[in-house]
Amino acid sequence: MFGASGRVGRKLIEEALAAGHHVRAVDRGAGALADHPEHGRFESWWADVLDPAMVREAMVGQDAVLGALGVRDISRPFTFLSDAMRVIVGAMERQGIRRIVAVGNSGALDGPDGRPVVEQRDFPADYVHVATDHLRALRVLEASDRDWTYVCPPMMPSGEATGRYVLEPDRLPAGEDRITVGDVARALVSCLNDGRFVGSKVGINTPS
Repeated sequence: MFGASGRVGRKLIEEALAAGHHVRAVDRGAGALADHPEHGRFESWWADVLDPAMVREAMVGQDAVLGALGVRDISRPFTFLSDAMRVIVGAMERQGIRRIVAVGNSGALDGPDGRPVVEQRDFPADYVHVATDHLRALRVLEASDRDWTYVCPPMMPSGEATGRYVLEPDRLPAGEDRITVGDVARALVSCLNDGRFVGSKVGINTPS
């Protein structure tokens, strides 16, 4: 699991453990997960996600990859998410791992005219940079031969999983246009467990 100490990543650890998975939580901050409530029940691993050798080593012995990478500063253009996805996919190919489920952004989904939501005229300017890089990360997955799923939420307030969410391939389902971090994490593990939406970007929303 990459991005383990972020908002989604921390919840993802809990959901993956609850589903019976062995979790190797990878993060670039040594000790970043020492305060996690499940500390001791998962394997904590330090790696720079932009370093191919470190990422390959982190994948040794693993069956699948969960991605929960994020950035703190979205006020300016960046390529961290897509660069990291390129490294992760390359490492998966080297290690023979096929399955990846990662969190994206609803801006990478299809808009009414088929173009990505981030390219629609009314897309909020404050989120253009993060949505654009998530779209680039999606393109990396689409160009690969891995069994990928890219779960794309709208606004994610903090909160526990409720189980009240809907998933739809390619587009954002109708709903409240917000979903708790806990529900996003639960959906990621659910998609991993049952193999839904392989080779698809998936919108997730809380129903109205």
